[in-house]
Amino acid sequence: MRGIISNLKIEHMRYLAIPVIALILSHLVAYGKMPWDPDYQFPRLGFLVILAVSLGVCETNYLNYGRVLRRNPLFSDPIKNALRVIGSNLALTTVIFLVLTVALNLVIWGSVLSITKLLSYIFISWLISLVETLIFIAWDAYKLYKKKGNNNGTWKLTSGKKITFVDIKEVAYLFSSNGLVYVVKDDATKVLTNFSSLAEMAEHFDLGEFFRINRQYMIKASAVKDISQETNRKLAISLSPPPTNSGLVTVSRYKNRHFREWISSLR
Repeated sequence: MRGIISNLKIEHMRYLAIPVIALILSHLVAYGKMPWDPDYQFPRLGFLVILAVSLGVCETNYLNYGRVLRRNPLFSDPIKNALRVIGSNLALTTVIFLVLTVALNLVIWGSVLSITKLLSYIFISWLISLVETLIFIAWDAYKLYKKKGNNNGTWKLTSGKKITFVDIKEVAYLFSSNGLVYVVKDDATKVLTNFSSLAEMAEHFDLGEFFRINRQYMIKASAVKDISQETNRKLAISLSPPPTNSGLVTVSRYKNRHFREWISSLR
């Protein structure tokens, strides 16, 4: 039993909590009766509506949380990025709640909730959204804390039966190619790892010193030799040591501004 619970990810556990929350809200808020009250009947339609709205809100929050923090990692500016994701989740919660609630009430009961009830339900939705987002933030902060403990100034990298210890200070950048992740040191030494993606490596180590410029590369500021502007608002970066396949790597136009802010803050 303990093994099953330990293997459950925090984002999956919300699927266990949402039906319970919907059950409580359908009785306390919508129906106003409990099973031990006289003339009680299970509020099936009310429960299903609240469950659908809760799932829509929570799933949207989860997807938006990942989208925002992919562009603005929590470790780069914890308070600012936490507030950014909380604010955007509350805004999305309002939109999703209104659309689903109004649509479902019109389809099922042919009417819309009163303004008073609508505002009180929105407030409850905000509370649920805030709690969910704070749980995600706390969980990510805990994982970051654990990863910092794994670092200890040295990475223990495994490739097959070979184990290599790499001083983090000597790492210039990371790159992924054909399902393999390599660590490139300042002296151009390339170390193969057992990770299949940069995201997987980020699950094990604190990569707060690195910036992910595209799908293949995560770099340190010290590895940037030159920056030049390309067409379509892309940036071309010359790395030191240079990549084996090309002397330049590109930063997409979507990460252009964040990359400039990051590199300016470190130099």
